[in-house]
Amino acid sequence: MDKYDKEILSVLLENGKIQLSELSKKTNLSVSSCQRRVKNLEESGVIESYQAVVNPKLVGMGFQALVFITLSQAAGEKITEFEKALEKISCIIEAHRIFGEQDYVLLVATPDLTAYQEAYDTQLSSLPNIKKVETTLLMKEIIPHRIIL
Repeated sequence: MDKYDKEILSVLLENGKIQLSELSKKTNLSVSSCQRRVKNLEESGVIESYQAVVNPKLVGMGFQALVFITLSQAAGEKITEFEKALEKISCIIEAHRIFGEQDYVLLVATPDLTAYQEAYDTQLSSLPNIKKVETTLLMKEIIPHRIIL
């Protein structure tokens, strides 16, 4: 990946719907060269997909929390069973296995605190193999999702 590929990626991260002609202007590449590079980035897996970034507040999911989970047993089938159960909970918008005292961190979005409590009581706390669940409420987004190139 050279400086042109990185420049293409930077522009696409800002605006994934940009027209190829505009992308080529912003990167000082010909349209055909720009198109070839974008295709190569897609085929190589550097660009996995294109998607819309939705504002959770504007779609009624403005309450967000980080949920830290410690498992009773963090090995083998217990991990697989837990991770499959996570996929079934729609209010989890991100889930990461982590190193440290806890085993997982989840980003959960609900309409409000009452809806979060309901999800916690009926879904999160009943996940398999849980030893401990800790919730931290998000106060303010400082840096949204970004990739450093």
